[in-house]
Amino acid sequence: DGTKANFWGVNINAYSLFQNKQKTDILINAVAAGGYNLIRILDWDSSFYYPNIFGYNGNSKDVAEEQLEQFNYFWAKCQEKGIYIDFVMLGGRYASSDVPDKLSDSEVADISQGFKMEIYIDERLQEATKTLLKKVIGVVNKNTNTRLAEDRTLAIVEINNESNLMTMYDDLEAYRFKSETYKLMAQKKYAEFLTKKYNPDGSLSVK
Repeated sequence: DGTKANFWGVNINAYSLFQNKQKTDILINAVAAGGYNLIRILDWDSSFYYPNIFGYNGNSKDVAEEQLEQFNYFWAKCQEKGIYIDFVMLGGRYASSDVPDKLSDSEVADISQGFKMEIYIDERLQEATKTLLKKVIGVVNKNTNTRLAEDRTLAIVEINNESNLMTMYDDLEAYRFKSETYKLMAQKKYAEFLTKKYNPDGSLSVK
């Protein structure tokens, strides 16, 4: 409705989101006591932390019921305390051949840091992320009888954490397109962008 709001928040990520009720109560009470009114949730999907939203199975595809219930309890307590949520939709989800289906071995090897760059150009990864989000923030939380995606507790949504299109962290090898598949895909997407922006009617020619 256009009302301005000020947020003072903290990051809470990874296995801190997936605890028993007693520990979650202590955590959220401490955040509230500190005067914070926002929690930035990230790395809930990160395979370098256990448990994550997939539990302990390591396949980065099947949401674990126990961890989903813990996550839902977490944000229900946020709602109860008047703490809003900044939800990062993609943290550090690792790739495997089944996420999504039909990824080649070289593509899986290329995606070494949680879809960080590949998500921008690979529609398969985009769809896989949408599917996962529907299973996490698109389901009814029995503690609130609402979906996080539609609940007023959700104040901010971020697409990706710590990422850019080409490289990051001083051009470490892990953050580059390495497979020919992704190199060609990136080049094709960029060429299409340039054509649409500067030569949509085909009137320009290269001399």
